[in-house]
Amino acid sequence: FQSEVEIVLDESTAFDWTDEYRKSRALVTDAETLAAALASTPGSERSARLVAARVLLGQGRAMWRFSERKEALEKLTQAVELAEQLGDDGYETLVVSLLLLGDLLPWYGETKRAELAFERVIALCEDHGDRVHVAVALLNRRQIWIAHRDLARAIEDTRECIQIARELGLATTTFMGSYNLGEMYYQAGDPAAAWPHVTLAVELENRRFSGVGRPVARLLQTRLLAFEGNHNLARSWVQEIRSHQERLAASGTTDGLLMPSEDVLLTMVDLFTRAATDQEWAALRARAEKFSVEQEPIEVADIEARWLVRHGRFVEASQKFEEAHRLAQRIPNVMEARLRKGVADLPESALAAPRRAALSG
Repeated sequence: FQSEVEIVLDESTAFDWTDEYRKSRALVTDAETLAAALASTPGSERSARLVAARVLLGQGRAMWRFSERKEALEKLTQAVELAEQLGDDGYETLVVSLLLLGDLLPWYGETKRAELAFERVIALCEDHGDRVHVAVALLNRRQIWIAHRDLARAIEDTRECIQIARELGLATTTFMGSYNLGEMYYQAGDPAAAWPHVTLAVELENRRFSGVGRPVARLLQTRLLAFEGNHNLARSWVQEIRSHQERLAASGTTDGLLMPSEDVLLTMVDLFTRAATDQEWAALRARAEKFSVEQEPIEVADIEARWLVRHGRFVEASQKFEEAHRLAQRIPNVMEARLRKGVADLPESALAAPRRAALSG
């Protein structure tokens, strides 16, 4: 049983690396059944514990991918607790579990616990001469600085990650670092700073160096174009991405399909660049509540506010900016300056002076 379940788990990990998350998740489910049989086999207690830790990691990783983040926290916490009992045998499982756990915790108000997770995982990796996972730890640690509203520290960690990735020849990590730099600058409302990183991410994606089979960099480029006001070009890319997604779906494959949270962002740009209806925006908000992750709910509210501005509905736009501001007070983000500028650009008649001051402060 041990060899079989380990092969299934290795295959699941490989599918996750190649961006085939649905296949990866299905294999984790298969591994659960095999792991249960191994646990009941006499004399296999240590092997069963290692397999159980890997299954928990696989479950947590799949939940993380599919926006089931609270459930992922529980599984990853259990994976850490079990893997740390296994010494070097549990090293990789422990490291990956801590990396994912540290990425998630700041979004649930547990920044201190996330800091401890990253301190521990970086120390573990340095002790093992594991610079690959040090780079990933720096990539994920930006979530702590986002929780502290510290864009400069998030940028610093990400640039250090890219430097290590280039030294080691890690194209996928270079892509993710470039993507994250572009997205953070975009979220902060600085498109000029975002463009070089977004352009590089799109180039790496086009050359198939991203390690991601979905057009995530192209989608980020589309979001940035829409934010800058280049609506026609943004719309052309929305249509191109949507047509490609429809062709994939019609072929019966799930490989390359956007994840639910990403499809929310694509629909957001679609609505923003055309004469959408209030009902369509309401439907998008409902999807965002279910699927959107990290700062994305704030972005959806911000973009809807800007759409209302485009259509001369300034009072409603001010109310939507206020909603985005409320979200920003409870969700870690680097978007507050962007939101303040959106409010400042509204006509004076759109909201009373005390309310403008509250939103702009």
